[in-house]
Amino acid sequence: MKGISIAIETIVYIILAVTVLSILLFFFTSQAGPSRRDLDYQRIRNQYCGVYANQNPTCDQAKDAKLTDEITKIKDACKNLKICTTQPDHECILNCCIFCPKPIA
Repeated sequence: MKGISIAIETIVYIILAVTVLSILLFFFTSQAGPSRRDLDYQRIRNQYCGVYANQNPTCDQAKDAKLTDEITKIKDACKNLKICTTQPDHECILNCCIFCPKPIA
């Protein structure tokens, strides 16, 4: 009888350990998703702000016409990062790209 109770006790401990590890795994993987997405958006923003800076180092609105693809990608990334909401394209670039002078509010 004693041998059976040890086996049952061991099975209970294994079930508890698997349950705890499953809960911890679920918790940490659910926390990593949003931050990974934010890092991807930051990478996209930095990449296209760099391209924008090479083409338009003064952040002059008159030169924005030939950079529409970069502006669209920057605006999408900044909208997902909640930096730009309903602002016009050029104002979004000024707020989002770190090299541009910030507008005075």
